[in-house]
Amino acid sequence: WVLKALDESFLTMDVGKPTTVEIPPEKAFGPRDPEKVRRVPLRQLTAKGITPTLGMRLEYDGKMATVRAIGAGRVLLDFNPPLAGKTLVYEVTVKKKLETQEEKIAALIHRRIPSVEIEKFKFTVKAKTVNIEMPEEAFYLEGIQVAKRGIALDIQKFFPEITTVKFTETFKAAVAETKTEEETQTQA
Repeated sequence: WVLKALDESFLTMDVGKPTTVEIPPEKAFGPRDPEKVRRVPLRQLTAKGITPTLGMRLEYDGKMATVRAIGAGRVLLDFNPPLAGKTLVYEVTVKKKLETQEEKIAALIHRRIPSVEIEKFKFTVKAKTVNIEMPEEAFYLEGIQVAKRGIALDIQKFFPEITTVKFTETFKAAVAETKTEEETQTQA
């Protein structure tokens, strides 16, 4: 996941050139809202088995909060995102620009199935259909069906002209090596 402002800055960057990107709070996690800071009794937290410490992230009333202060039987909880109100500074280098449709589709596949080398996937694009041949080592990966669904949605998102994504899994019979009687005798 990348902030939209950072994602947009990639379009103007040169390949291989380190770039510093500053993102103001308005384009990152928003300004810090003092209305999202509350004091709660310490015993409410300890009754739930929570022993708060400064900087601790915890869930309170179904929302995530950061403990900002503890004292006099009260805890100050900040429900703002941890980076709210902060200018974010990124040091970024674009390693490669994907130019062709094939490069982009290969990257989308690899993004969802990084444990299998991208060269092992074969795919073709014909008219409005992409056919992806799955390599055998991807057949039984945990969450593979979710990954395939994600690949299909990604391809259709970035290539609206593609309406169908097919996945092909080919199971080949193991060819048993049988030796003739003559071959066995010559080896002995």
